[in-house]
Amino acid sequence: MAVMPSSSLCLRPKSTTHFTERQTLSQLVWKQAAVSFQLRRLAQEARKWR
Repeated sequence: MAVMPSSSLCLRPKSTTHFTERQTLSQLVWKQAAVSFQLRRLAQEARKWR
């Protein structure tokens, strides 16, 4: 009985870490897309004002 909780406890952080890494990766991808979109928009504005 005492072995069960420790083994399940051992498995849990690993999956949580994996989920967190995936979430962070998707956040980075979205952030990168937003930044590149913003930079393109700023470049268009700069060309307009030249």
